[in-house]
Amino acid sequence: MKNKITVILILSLLHLPLWGDFFTRAIAEDLKNEELGIQSIAVSSVTMISGEENEICRLYTERLTADLVQHTAYMIVDRRNVERVLSEMELSLSDMSSKDNDLELGRILNAEGLICLTIAELEEGTEIIASLTEVQTAKILYSRSFRDFSCDPSTHSVDRDIEKNLRGIEFGEKDFIEPKPEGTQKSTAILHPSDEELRHKISLAYRKEHALELSNNNKLLALRERHPILFRAWVAAYRRLAYISRDKEMLILFVFSSQKITDYLKKKYPLRTRQLYNRYLEIKKRSPRKEKAVVLYLTRFRSIIRVDKNLHRYMIRMAEYSIQRMAIR
Repeated sequence: MKNKITVILILSLLHLPLWGDFFTRAIAEDLKNEELGIQSIAVSSVTMISGEENEICRLYTERLTADLVQHTAYMIVDRRNVERVLSEMELSLSDMSSKDNDLELGRILNAEGLICLTIAELEEGTEIIASLTEVQTAKILYSRSFRDFSCDPSTHSVDRDIEKNLRGIEFGEKDFIEPKPEGTQKSTAILHPSDEELRHKISLAYRKEHALELSNNNKLLALRERHPILFRAWVAAYRRLAYISRDKEMLILFVFSSQKITDYLKKKYPLRTRQLYNRYLEIKKRSPRKEKAVVLYLTRFRSIIRVDKNLHRYMIRMAEYSIQRMAIR
């Protein structure tokens, strides 16, 4: 196990600057002082606050793994095993409950705790929310936010359509209510990085390339704090849709399972839509499990789809992509 941990650390450092990132180091050092009653941890997920998983998330995953090895006494599960098990579990997500799947992941990996990070790139700076869940009991043992700015983020404007129209009961509240941490929740940690650390901050690349999204992320952070059930349902809707878009068969099933999208495509691309529809019938016949997952998605998240214009546009782009790229084959 010692050799395996060393390999993880070396591989992580090969892909990142030697100095790493001050956020993951602060999280690891904070966990080092906690008495959680567990010995092994797996880094289960690192996502942006929008639910997106991009290169920045992968860098944070590697850096956090390395810093946990370096600064804590926990046994850290090899992240390659996490990725392998996740890929094997993807087709078993038809129940759409990410909480249950995370706990199942921990049991398969024989990890006692699962740590997750949510990265919020805001107009003021970056905030990272870290939480650690005990696999056996599903209790949150640790939860804390880390910021590299001292002022309160201007998160007063929430998307009123989502706030007004969505109701947690429509999604099954038990799936989207996050359990409260055991004991007293720790206050937000304000980090004070040096100029050198700030210059090499991992997420700076994201901030430069997606400056226009920072205001929207502030709204998402407000939604997370004021309406956590709606926020978790919103993120689940985007993440499940991203998963569907990565599977060509599920993407085709998705296109023709929505009557509105089908009508839109028939009007704009009549010949290609007819051609792709034949493939849809074939896939529907041989892959009932995938069809069930797609229909369940559309049924469960229809309220979010109805009121969130950005999600609706994303769905239309997916449908047009399937028509333009797949119908000609």
